[in-house]
Amino acid sequence: MRLIGIGFAALMLVACGGGGTPAQEDGGLPPPLTGTAAAPAIADFSCVGTSTDCDLPLYDGILGPPAAGFNVSGIVEDFQSKEVITTAIGPTAVATVTVYKTTADVLSDTPLAGPVQTGTDGKYTVTIPESVTRVIFKTVMDDAKDTYEFGQMVKPDQFDNDRYSVSNATGDFINAWVGVAFDTSKGAVAGALRDCQGHEVANAIGKALDASGADVVPESQIFYFSDAAGLPVKRSKRTYSDYDGRMLFLNVPPTTGGVTIQAWVNQDAVGEAEFLVSENLVPVMANAIVITDLDPLGAQ
Repeated sequence: MRLIGIGFAALMLVACGGGGTPAQEDGGLPPPLTGTAAAPAIADFSCVGTSTDCDLPLYDGILGPPAAGFNVSGIVEDFQSKEVITTAIGPTAVATVTVYKTTADVLSDTPLAGPVQTGTDGKYTVTIPESVTRVIFKTVMDDAKDTYEFGQMVKPDQFDNDRYSVSNATGDFINAWVGVAFDTSKGAVAGALRDCQGHEVANAIGKALDASGADVVPESQIFYFSDAAGLPVKRSKRTYSDYDGRMLFLNVPPTTGGVTIQAWVNQDAVGEAEFLVSENLVPVMANAIVITDLDPLGAQ
C-alpha cells in the first residue's frame, strides 16, 4: 500500500481504490526493462496513479478484498541460498512468523495473527482474521536478524506466500560483498520494484528520504543486486537495478517516524526524465532488516 500523505495509522487497511499522479524530475537512466538481458521487454507502468490492489496480477481481476478469516501459508527461506530453512540451516531450524495490520501495531507489538512457528517442512500457516489485501510480516530466528516485510499482498488459500530470514552470517557476507560494514546500531531496508504486470524491473534507482525530503543515506550506501548472483554488488559494478528489481539501503538511522523508500525510472526515450513510480513509508529498527514491496504508485 502506498503511504503518501496518509501516515502510519492507515498502513495496511483494506485498499481497492485511489491513486495519485507520479512526480517527474530531470535525470538520465536507461529505459525500464523486464525479462532478462537476453530477452528484455519494456516495463509496463501504464497503471501508475490509477491501479488498485485488486488490479494487480495476484488478484487476477477479483473485484474486492477477501472475506475475513482466510488462510495464508508458505515457506521461510534463507535469504542467501533461497532454500527452505530446514535445508539451508538444518532439519531442526524453526522460524517464528507474526502478522501485523499497521506500522503502529508493529511498534506496539499488537499482532493481527500469530505468532506461529514453522513445522518440520519449514512452512508456516496463519489465519488472517480481517478483510485486508496487505499485511506486515515479521520473521524471527535464532542467530538471524529480525526481518520485517511491509506491504505484502495476501489472498485466500495462498500457499506460496514465502518469507525470508537473513542470518547474521549472511549479513556479514553481504557487507563484505558491497564493501560497507553494517552498523548494528542502524538498520537496512531492501525492496524490489515491479511493474503493472508484476514483473521485476531493471534500470530503476532508489531513494530513501526523511519527512522533509532529504536523503537519509548517501548514494554510496544504496546498492543494487546482481540478478545472476542474487546478492547486492558494489556501486562500481551497478548504479541501478538489475532484472530482479532489487535494491538495498544500508546503515539507515532507526526511526519510528518512517523513511520514504522511492523507486524512479526513465519514461523518456532519450533518457532525460525520471518518473517516480513507487513509494513506501516504513519504520527502521536497529540491527534489523526491513523489506518493502515496491508496487506501482497508486496501487492502494
